[in-house]
Amino acid sequence: MAQVYIPLGKDAVLKYATAAITTVKADGGTEMTGASDVTIVMDKETADVTRRSCAGWRDERDAFRTMGINFTLFCADGNVAERTALDAIKDAYWSGSYNGARGIGLWAASSSVSTYGAGPDACFSITKFERTEALNEGIPYNVEARLNIEYRAPSWSANA
Repeated sequence: MAQVYIPLGKDAVLKYATAAITTVKADGGTEMTGASDVTIVMDKETADVTRRSCAGWRDERDAFRTMGINFTLFCADGNVAERTALDAIKDAYWSGSYNGARGIGLWAASSSVSTYGAGPDACFSITKFERTEALNEGIPYNVEARLNIEYRAPSWSANA
C-alpha cells in the first residue's frame, strides 16, 4: 500500500512579504514561526435574481468572493524572527503598509514539505490586531487579515 501524506496543522507555514511583490511564494517570504491556529476564510456572496418565471424556485448567482486569514501570533522574548514578524503585522495594521506597500503579502501553505504545501497567496489588509493578557497563558496577538487586491489578484500557490 502506498504511503499517504496527510499534513498536520503543525506542519503548515504562514509566510509574509511586501504586498507589492508578484507572490509571497515567488519572493520566498519569511516564515512566521510564532503563528498558531491559522484559519483561512473564503466566502462567496450570491445575487438573488429570482423572477416569476422561476417556477417557485429561488435563483441565486455567484457574485463577489471574499477571503481572510485569521491567526494567533506569539512573540517569545529575544526571538528576533518572531519580533520581526510581529512588527511587520503591527506596522501593517497601524500604518496600513509594510515596507512602503499598502497591506502585507501572506501565504498560508498547508505544509512546508516541498511537494505538498499549498494555499492562498495574496495581499491583505490587517483589520484586527488584538492582544489578550490572561494571567495564566502566554500573551497572544489575535490577527485578522482581509483580502486587498490593490496590487494583484489572489492565487492558490503550491510548493510543487
